[in-house]
Amino acid sequence: MDKKIAVSIIISVYNTEKYLKKCLDSLVRQTLTEIEIIAVNNGSTDSCADILKDYLKQYSGLIRVITIKENTGDPAIPWNMGIDAARGEYISIVDSDDWCDTAMFELLYKAAQKYKSEMVLCDHYEVYGKDLMYRGKINAVPGEFDLKQLMMYPHMAPWGKIIKRQIFLDRKLKYVSQIHCDTGLNLILYSYLHRVSYVDEPLYYYNKINPSSETNTKKRMRQAEITGTLDHILKNYNTEWEDEVVFSVVKFLYWFCFVEYLYHQDVFWPFIKEHEAEIRRNKYIRSNRDNLRLVLDFFDYKLVPKRIVYSTFGKKALSELEQHCINSWKKYTRGYEFVELNESSCDIEENDFIRSKVVAGEYELVSDYFIAKELYENGGIALSTTMVMNGPIGELRTHAATVGYDALHTIGDGVIAAIPKTPLIRLLYEYIMGQFEPLDPVAGPDDDDHVWENEADETEMSLIQKFFKEYYADRNLILSNRNEILPGDISVMSIDRLYYEISDINIFYRLYEEAYNVCEDPFLIIHKNAIECFLNNIRYLESQYKAISQELLSIKNTRSWRYMEPVRRFFRFMRGLRAKLHLRSGGKA
Repeated sequence: MDKKIAVSIIISVYNTEKYLKKCLDSLVRQTLTEIEIIAVNNGSTDSCADILKDYLKQYSGLIRVITIKENTGDPAIPWNMGIDAARGEYISIVDSDDWCDTAMFELLYKAAQKYKSEMVLCDHYEVYGKDLMYRGKINAVPGEFDLKQLMMYPHMAPWGKIIKRQIFLDRKLKYVSQIHCDTGLNLILYSYLHRVSYVDEPLYYYNKINPSSETNTKKRMRQAEITGTLDHILKNYNTEWEDEVVFSVVKFLYWFCFVEYLYHQDVFWPFIKEHEAEIRRNKYIRSNRDNLRLVLDFFDYKLVPKRIVYSTFGKKALSELEQHCINSWKKYTRGYEFVELNESSCDIEENDFIRSKVVAGEYELVSDYFIAKELYENGGIALSTTMVMNGPIGELRTHAATVGYDALHTIGDGVIAAIPKTPLIRLLYEYIMGQFEPLDPVAGPDDDDHVWENEADETEMSLIQKFFKEYYADRNLILSNRNEILPGDISVMSIDRLYYEISDINIFYRLYEEAYNVCEDPFLIIHKNAIECFLNNIRYLESQYKAISQELLSIKNTRSWRYMEPVRRFFRFMRGLRAKLHLRSGGKA
C-alpha cells in the first residue's frame, strides 16, 4: 500500500552544485516524514547530476529524480513536470540554491489541517552571507489570511508556501515559459483560492549570494517581456477579483519600470494604453491607493519614436570604432528604424549656407543642422557615432525631450531624444538657423551682455553644447550635473545616469570593459570633471555612513552591527579608491 504523501517538494536544479547539498540536506531532514522530493535536473552541466545520483542512492524512498537533457531556459517546464509527477496532498517549490528550516513543512502542513487551507504561507530569511540575513515579513496576523490582502499585496515568489495540488488539477494551471513565470501563475492561482493561512515564522532561506541564480542573471532585454506575463494574468484570472488583480498588475508594472528596471520604462505606456478601460474603472487606482492615481496621467503621454538618428557627413567610411558603436546599438534596439544623415540622404542644396559649409568641409555644423531638423520634424534618438550602447534605452523615450551631461557643467551632444515638434528642439533648430545670419561688423561689446565662464571651453564646444549652455543661462538655471525635469517635460540626466546605458566609448567604455583599470592615466586626463563628481558623491555617502555609524556605536555587539558589515566594507573600498584617484590625478581631484 502506497505511503500517504502530505507534501510533494519540487526542485528545479540547474548548475547549483555549490548549494545543492545544503538544499537537499534541509529537505531530507524534515520533521514531517510524509513528504516526497522531486528533483528535476534541468540540463545541468556541472556536478549536480552526480550529487542527485548520490542522494537518490542514499534516500531512494524519499527522492525521485527527473532528467531533462537540455536546459529549458527557465524553470517553468521543470516545475510543471514536478507537479505532474507529484502525489502529495500539497505541493511546494524550493529553489535548488536555497534551503529550509527542518520544521518548515510540518508547521505549514499542521496549519493547513487546522484551518482547512488551500494554501499556507510563511516568512523567510534573505541571506547575504554567513550569519548575515534579515527577515522578510508578510504583513499579516497568524492564522487565516485575508484574501483581499493577498490579492492586493501578493507574495510573488514560488517558494515559502504549500498549495493544495487539487487546485492545479481542477483549474488546469501550468507555469508558462516567460519572464517571471512564477508571478504569471501565482496571481491567477490566488484568484481561485477560498481559504489561506499564514505561519508567523521565517522558515525559508532565500539565497541572495548566488551570482549565477536566475534572479541575478536575468537578461536585461528579456525583462521587457514582462508585459507578456502580465497580459497572461489579465486573460486568465478569476474576474471576481478584477479590481484587486488589475491593481496588483499595475502596481507591479509601475515598480518594475520606474524602480527596478528604469531602462524599460517605455514598456509601461503601451501596456496601460492597451488596458486603459480596466485601469480607468479600477476603484483602488481612482482612489489613489498607494499613490497609483498618477498612472491615469500617463494615458496622454507620447513616446519618442523608435528611431535612431546619426550623422556620417564628410565620412567616406566608418572607422572600426564607429562601426563597433553602431553594432552595439542594434543589439539593444529591436524594432527601431535607423536614420543615417549624410550628403546622399539630406538635401545639401537646401540653402546657400548649407551648400557653402559642405563645400568648406564644415561638417559638424551641417550635421547639427540636419540632426535638429530631423528630430523636430520626425522625432527619435540622435546618437553620436562614438556612443556605445550598454543596455536597453527605454528611459530615453518617456519624456518630450531628453539630454544628458558629458561634464560637470556641459550638457553633451552625444545623446538627444525628442518627440516630433518638441519646443526645445524647435529652439535648437532656430538657434542653429541663426548661425546662418552674417555677423554685424559694427556690433559693440555691449550688444551681448552674456559672459562665458571660460572662453576656452566655449571655443571647444559644439554648436549644440553652446545652445544648451545659453538655454540654461537665459533661464537662470545652474549646470551642475543633476538629474532633473525642466518645464516642458525635458529630462536632463547626470553623467552617471545617462552613461549607465550609453557611453562615449572614448571616455566611459573602458569603465565597463576594464573596471579595475579606472585609474589609468588616459581616463583621468579625459575625465577630471567626471572624477570630481564621483568624489563628491563618495564624500556625501561617507557623511551619511558616519552618521549611521555614530548611532551604531552603542550597539556594536548586536545583530544590527553585524548587518552593517557589508556597508562598512563598501565604504572602506570607496575610500581606498578615492585615495588612489587622488594620487593618480596629482592631488587635484
